[in-house]
Amino acid sequence: MYGSRSGIDLPKMPNCSHLGGSGQHEEIMTEKPPESIRLKQVDLLYRQLPFSLLTTATVSILFLFFLNKFPHQRALQSWVMLMLTVLFFRTCSVLFYKKTRKKPTYSIKLTEILFVIGAALTGATWGLLACWIYPMTDDVGAHMLILIILVGIAGGSIATLSYQKLPVTLFVCLTLLPIPFALFSSPHGQDLAIGLALIIYTFFLLKNAIIFQKNHEQLLFLEETATAREKKLEESQFIAEEANRSKSHFLANMSHEIR
Repeated sequence: MYGSRSGIDLPKMPNCSHLGGSGQHEEIMTEKPPESIRLKQVDLLYRQLPFSLLTTATVSILFLFFLNKFPHQRALQSWVMLMLTVLFFRTCSVLFYKKTRKKPTYSIKLTEILFVIGAALTGATWGLLACWIYPMTDDVGAHMLILIILVGIAGGSIATLSYQKLPVTLFVCLTLLPIPFALFSSPHGQDLAIGLALIIYTFFLLKNAIIFQKNHEQLLFLEETATAREKKLEESQFIAEEANRSKSHFLANMSHEIR
């Protein structure tokens, strides 16, 4: 569908399927994006990561303060140490990316893998709050705090992880889905209703994340297309000006010879 027009070389766009809606067609990319777009996506992911790591570390440490009366403090402290270890790994991956991204040996696949592993580990660690820390107490206040934090963390990840599908999918699922399993084991009917609501909320977040990712990917492609066309037009204009100068010089020489 996308290609070259009037001699202008454009970035190759993966095949798209069309979804009809209200007489309009929406192009949805179904294949892996070009490497130039993947480079921009990875750069956006790593650019957002330091602030996310700082926020996660702050929230994790605040758990120790807000749950200072938690009956199993050693377990809570172990969870915080585990989270800080994961964050240290992700900090190292950020430093590795910044150090290698401009080198000839830079591997986009490796940086993508490191980011996905970091997102999965962080999501799994958050999920441990639900399946490990949550059942240790019957305190309603502690339960509500854990649920609010996990729901907020998962919702906030849409803005920072949705540049690619895999990281945001793993993070949201590993963060939220352990909660319903913990709630389903509870004898209270209200907990069962909350678990079902969280499952629906998880699918809602994933749907929005995929829509965001596809729209942003198409935006990056359109930017590359516009840049390629602008560059080609500048080259064509330069060639035309050179031709005009050569023509004027030739006519001036011929006029001189005739005289």
